[in-house]
Amino acid sequence: MKYLGNIIFVIFLVGFGIVYYLEVLAQARDFEHHAMISIIFAVLVLLAMLSVISDVRSWLKESEKINISWSNFKKPLVFLILMSGYLAAVNILGFFTASFIFFIITAFWLGARNWKELILVPAVILTLTYWLFVVFLNQRVISGIFI
Repeated sequence: MKYLGNIIFVIFLVGFGIVYYLEVLAQARDFEHHAMISIIFAVLVLLAMLSVISDVRSWLKESEKINISWSNFKKPLVFLILMSGYLAAVNILGFFTASFIFFIITAFWLGARNWKELILVPAVILTLTYWLFVVFLNQRVISGIFI
């Protein structure tokens, strides 16, 4: 079952890479940028294909039975729902507020129960993120009702 997850993850990453590749390619100004972007993308696709081939070979060697039950899909489904809620909340609450809430809910769901860590870790990470992107790199982030 772990190989199937790896394969699906690599396929997802390649799909995301294709979309990102097309966006970057549309913004490239000259031939040199197009060539470099295409070479990097080709190498990444080749590495992804090698990863999938390796996982398929290992999966076939083990010939494990695939146990399809609710318990196998419960955590990924809950995480997918959390991610969807986060993506919806970012536009409403803003990046930093939604990220802070998402960090706390996800950590609690994964088993963290120390309230100091639940509050302190996302606060430190998001403070560093704010400093790096907003202050140092002068980049805008999604703003919402709050920050």
